[in-house]
Amino acid sequence: MDLINYNPFGGGGLSDDYVFVNPSGGVCRTFDTRKPLIDRGDAKSFGMWVFGDFSYNALEYWFYLAGSTNSIVPVDTIDWAGWELKTIPVSAVPGNTDFNFHSIVIRQTSEGEKTGTMWFDEASIFTITGIEKNPESDNISELTIYPNPFSASDNIVFTLKESAEISLTIVSITGISIESLASGVYAPGEYKFTWTPGSQVGSGIYLIRLEVRKPGFFMPRIITKRCILIR
Repeated sequence: MDLINYNPFGGGGLSDDYVFVNPSGGVCRTFDTRKPLIDRGDAKSFGMWVFGDFSYNALEYWFYLAGSTNSIVPVDTIDWAGWELKTIPVSAVPGNTDFNFHSIVIRQTSEGEKTGTMWFDEASIFTITGIEKNPESDNISELTIYPNPFSASDNIVFTLKESAEISLTIVSITGISIESLASGVYAPGEYKFTWTPGSQVGSGIYLIRLEVRKPGFFMPRIITKRCILIR
């Protein structure tokens, strides 16, 4: 199972075909053998992109606490079709130490469909903000964008407190990748990038998406802020 080899803005992905044989109570579990560690102190939310099949079954994320104790966290009823970002607060997972993600589960409900196909992508830890202040984290300072709204160029500033692999991209509000501004391993320090949209980019709301992967951790932290382009 590979959850971070694809994004919902183009390409393939992880699929899960399921068939339930009883009226209710079935469980379809997709297990990640890597059991990636989630840093509770750094994470604000955990989740992934999920392509729903309108089945009205239940979506769950399963975690290991202290290496072996299973914790089941309900996520949502699958009452949508298409890609949606499905997150849970880290506080929904019991305990006060780091923990491991190990499974995506589709749980059959009495009103749910018996067969279907789901797609999943980019299991990650997230901090999602609007234009409000972004709380401090362990390895990155506040992500600042200015001016906002803007008409020509937008400045994006952040400070890394330790070396990290980053990816900085611009995404439309409908999930289409617009432009990549930075990618690679960066040393500690302050960084400033400027986005100057081409003439083909129209007025509207866009997402500044910063992905930061800490050394030794499989899952990245993703910070997203909205900016408004006015032509």
